[in-house]
Amino acid sequence: YQRRVRETMSKREINNDRARLESKDSSKWDVSEVGIWLDLIDCGEYKIAFIENQISGAELIELEDDDLAQIGVKKLGHRKKILSKVKLLSGPLESSLSFDRASDDDSLFSGSSSASAPQTSGDITVKCFYGDDIRVIRLKPDIQFRELKRKLRKEYGVRISIKWKDPDGDIIPIRKDKQWKSCTQACIGQTIKLTLQEKKRGVLGAAETSILETLVDGVVIIDCDGIILFINRAAETLFGYSRAELMNKNVKILMPNQVAQEHDRYIKSYISTNIPKIIGSGRKVVGKKKNGITFPIFLSVSETKNSARHTFTGTLHDLTGKEEIIRQPTTQTPFAILDNILDVAIVIDEQATIQFFNKQAEKLFELSNVETTGKNVKILMPAPYKDAHDSYVRNYISTGIAKVLGIGRDVIAEKKSGALVPVHLSLTEHKLSESKRLFTGILRPIEEEKITEKSVLQQEREVLDNLAVPACVIDERGIIHGFNSSAQELFGFSLIEVVGKNVKILMTSPDKERHDNYITEHIRNGRAKVIGIGRDVIAQHKNGAVIPIRLSVTKKQENGKYIFTGVLQKLQ
Repeated sequence: YQRRVRETMSKREINNDRARLESKDSSKWDVSEVGIWLDLIDCGEYKIAFIENQISGAELIELEDDDLAQIGVKKLGHRKKILSKVKLLSGPLESSLSFDRASDDDSLFSGSSSASAPQTSGDITVKCFYGDDIRVIRLKPDIQFRELKRKLRKEYGVRISIKWKDPDGDIIPIRKDKQWKSCTQACIGQTIKLTLQEKKRGVLGAAETSILETLVDGVVIIDCDGIILFINRAAETLFGYSRAELMNKNVKILMPNQVAQEHDRYIKSYISTNIPKIIGSGRKVVGKKKNGITFPIFLSVSETKNSARHTFTGTLHDLTGKEEIIRQPTTQTPFAILDNILDVAIVIDEQATIQFFNKQAEKLFELSNVETTGKNVKILMPAPYKDAHDSYVRNYISTGIAKVLGIGRDVIAEKKSGALVPVHLSLTEHKLSESKRLFTGILRPIEEEKITEKSVLQQEREVLDNLAVPACVIDERGIIHGFNSSAQELFGFSLIEVVGKNVKILMTSPDKERHDNYITEHIRNGRAKVIGIGRDVIAQHKNGAVIPIRLSVTKKQENGKYIFTGVLQKLQ
């Protein structure tokens, strides 16, 4: 009798579990309900693994074989069994489920269009891989990239960097709305697979910190959340704190309370509006030492924004006991100190006339200080940028709206030989008076930057993504591996249309017939016809129209294979 009671109760529990599950669309099951489903298909031994990985119904219906292996389902037969049952949970349109009550064996579930409401049509299904954590989220088709970042940060509790796996299996970073739209367009009707990583606080290189340590004035570098990433020895002395006491603390610790309360809002306002109040110039402010004493300082802030980090660098000059707010530079100010830095440094005035050209600039541009001083800085730029530069300066002076000032940006420079070189430009402003000012540009050749734990191809792609000019990357066979948004606009091709194709699709005859041989001959004998030199050529738009361009090509080698990066300037 007791055995019959236990069997009756067991069947009743199974029926209750079935009823609970069939009352919902499988994509709406919570983690515990997925565990019930595993019991019903006789795979209950994996419940703990599914619970630990927070696999709800939304994740369940998107599971693949490698996902199961990753969470600990090692037996191939069990993975096949689970996947076969998962397939039965959703029909072609991910319809709701019904349970086959006529059978008590493992084939309990079959897809059908029963009464449960289907998911909202048109939603985007996104599968997120964050280490061992795999989740599926559903998004509105018109979601903006900024909103996606907010959603992911809320989901995971950390700042996230986002990459997607394209149909060719390449992992491509997403940093702006245009790249996100390319991703969604390439995956229409498919699940978008995103690879996520926590954004680490920006780390400065040894060369950079060693230069900052030698400065007489204090230097403090913070990230977008106001967190201190670096302070030099002069700043330690200035505020009375040790480096260990300040690292990873909010910079508000160095401010009086009334200023500190508003500082986070200042940063958020700038990031959302891009309207600077102090970035790129400077002003007198009040600092607070460790002992609570406040003192006047002159603060200059610059911004660095590139693929590696987004930071703000504050240079602090102690004004205690000084009659002047700051000894402003004049046109006669010696700039000899700029000859001692490792980066290219160029100083211009309001008319964009070069006032100083350091030794590193002479090496990069193959021009002497005598050849450049007194000339317009646009002699260092290719068309069409040289034609528009004077108007950029005039527009900033008249409106105060900065597009580059105080903001690090990747741009293209032109050497004396005509060769083009991508550089990272950081620009700051020094006011001489109410009506006069100087601008100092610090340039770092992008190809010299070393990014650890990334392949050369990945590095080249990241550089391309930040360039405002058309550029692409090809391999030894002429196959396109990178094609930035500016190139897409120039040629009319989307990324998905060119990646994996031979670069000849962008060429006209006879170059397209000869191009493969050009590469083969260069690899064999090392002779360069375009590489490192630059040449005017004719390219072809997707619609067949011809495009005159200036082509500059660089090459890099990895694991015995060459990668070629082409930067293209449309000729007027």
